[in-house]
Formats: sequence, structure tokens, C-alpha cells
Amino acid sequence: MRMKTSTRIEMLKWKLSLHIKRVVNFLNQLRMKKSALLAFIILFILVVISIFPQLFSLYIPTEVVGSAWEPPSLAHPLGLDDVGRDVLSLLIYGTRTSMIVGFCVAFLAIVIGMPIGMLSAYYGGMVDNILMRITEFFLVIPSFPLMVILAFILKPSLQTVILSIVVVVWTQPVRIIRSEVLSLKERLYITRAKVVGNTNMRIISRYILPRVLPLAFSTMIMAMGWAIPSEAFLSWIGLGDPTNISWGTMLYYAFTRGAFTSNAWWHFIPPGIMILTVVIAFNILGHSMEEILNPKLRKTI
Repeated sequence: MRMKTSTRIEMLKWKLSLHIKRVVNFLNQLRMKKSALLAFIILFILVVISIFPQLFSLYIPTEVVGSAWEPPSLAHPLGLDDVGRDVLSLLIYGTRTSMIVGFCVAFLAIVIGMPIGMLSAYYGGMVDNILMRITEFFLVIPSFPLMVILAFILKPSLQTVILSIVVVVWTQPVRIIRSEVLSLKERLYITRAKVVGNTNMRIISRYILPRVLPLAFSTMIMAMGWAIPSEAFLSWIGLGDPTNISWGTMLYYAFTRGAFTSNAWWHFIPPGIMILTVVIAFNILGHSMEEILNPKLRKTI
């Protein structure tokens, strides 16, 4: 009994050290890609700001601290909005909502898309036909009109925005992961696993899933880059959650309350720059992670 316990402990230590080496190796490769490292630093800072916005904001975002459309100054670096609220504080607190939407959409898209892609490719036949027909049905529907219709029909809330975006995003990881599994299931070690009597679910969970996870993670990163501007678009046309501050709602209020006609550029240019920066950063990081983690792009034994 003691021998079995010590063997298990040694096995756990070996697995832990292996995972640590993989993380260190990944970080070293990421450090060699300057653009990816810069994107990672930018996104890390934004994540920290979204978790602790009160540490970076000088004012409460709902607090009226001056007159309407007050231009940028030392006290208010990005000026004030139409009711006298600090735009920088709105921008900082809006980071939280935008990041929450991006993470939730990407996570749900992977949770839905990864099993469908793996099962479709591994089993093939009727299973593949049914799952891919469902996927293709959503693929042929124009993304933005579908999001707008769902957001319009359902009650305006953050959950509605997330659901509306997930409906059009989950198909992306399906096709990517399905393509990867189609290649993996032809490998020799999969054939050997079948010959020695492993069940299909054991093969999927032990031999295929670990090799698909890195690709799924990079796909998730890029999905976040797609979700954040989608939330901004829905909020900009008035279909977002009006009770939550986000970069999209900032653009909506700037448009509806006369920031453009009043030449109050400090109300709409900063959130636009933040959305553009995040989209570029997520895409750079996602593509770089795919190059590092995707087995197809590395030499395999």
C-alpha cells in the first residue's frame, strides 16, 4: 500500500514538473516574439484594471464632478461627458464589462465548440453529418444581423449580449478543432490505443483532448478579440445593457447625446482606441500562441 502511495506521489511530482517545464518553455518562446510579448503585457494590464478599477480611477464613474463637456485638464485628463462625469473613470470601469463579455463569450464558445468538433471528427459518419449540418446552418446566417435580432428580441442585459455573441462565435472553434482531430485520429498511437482495447471516450480524453487544448486556448484568445468589438457594436446601436458601463455604451451615449456635434472628441475617441487596441492585441497574441502551441506548426516526432 505504501509502495503504491509513494509511486502515485512520484508520478504526480513528475507530471507537475513536466507542466512547469512546458509553461517555462512557452514563456521563453513568447518572450522571443516582441509583438506577442507587447500584446500580452497590454492585455495583462487591462485584466488587472478590470479586476481592480477602483485602484486606477480617481472618481466614481457615476459621480458628477464638473460641468458638461468640460475639455481635458490636469484634474480630468480625458475631460467630462454631457452630465459632468469623468470620462477617464468611465473608460477604466468600462474595461471590466468589456473584458467580462470577451472572456465569457470565448469560454462558452470553446465549451460548446470543442466537444462538437472532436466528436464530429473522431466518430465521422452519421455523427459528423448531423453535427456539421447544424454548424453549417449557423455559419450561413449573417453574423451581425443574427446578433442584432437576438439582442432585440431578448431583454436588454449583459447576459443577453453574451448569448447573442456566443450564438455566432461557437462555430469558429468547431471547424478548427475538427480539422485538427481529423489529423490526430490517423496517428499511429491512436491506432495502437484502439488495438489494445481502449474505449473511444478514453482515447478522446487521454490522447486527443490534451493535444487539442493548446489549439483551443489560442482559438479562445482570438474569440475574445472578436467578442469585445461585437459587444461595442450592440451597445453602440442601443441593444446593450444600459446599466453597465462599457466602451460600447460610452460610444452609444456619445452618439446620442451630441458628443460628435459638440466636438467633444474626448468622449468617443478614447473608447474607440481601446477597442481597436484590444482587438489587435488579442489577434497578435492568439496567432503567436497558435504558432507556439499548435503541433501542426512544430516538428513532431
